[in-house]
Amino acid sequence: MQKDQSAPDANPNRNEFNRALDRIAYYLAARDHSRYELTTKLSRAFTPEVIEQALAEADARNWLVDEWEMARRAAESLVRKNKSLTYIVGHIRKRKLPTEAAADLDEVDSAAQLLIRKFKSGSRDQKTREKAIRFLMYRGFRGNTIQSALAQWSQDSGSEEI
Repeated sequence: MQKDQSAPDANPNRNEFNRALDRIAYYLAARDHSRYELTTKLSRAFTPEVIEQALAEADARNWLVDEWEMARRAAESLVRKNKSLTYIVGHIRKRKLPTEAAADLDEVDSAAQLLIRKFKSGSRDQKTREKAIRFLMYRGFRGNTIQSALAQWSQDSGSEEI
């Protein structure tokens, strides 16, 4: 009796769909991904139709996090790492998430914390101040934020602003 060779390939699109769904689960197990990120990663191995079906199924199973929530989480995580607003917005934009989630962030505290950590000891003379300004500018902080952070840094150290 001959084995039925057509059974596994009876519906090749269903097989591709399941593989795409498995791949989505694998990616989401590591971290939350936006629809754009998942589409980009899946497009290397699957057709757009299969990707859309798999994403719709993942969404129906509540695997995908709301993009506003994902952008908010990413922004908060980067704030804890003392990243500048420019960096945070760029990161969120790269993931094709709504950048408005980062609009109300206070980056002055992040910049001041960076200064305290980087320049914890030593004098606060003009040379150190210029070095601190360059340090923050290199990290994407804007001028008004830098000035506020320098003022806060000077107050925290107990010395007057130079």
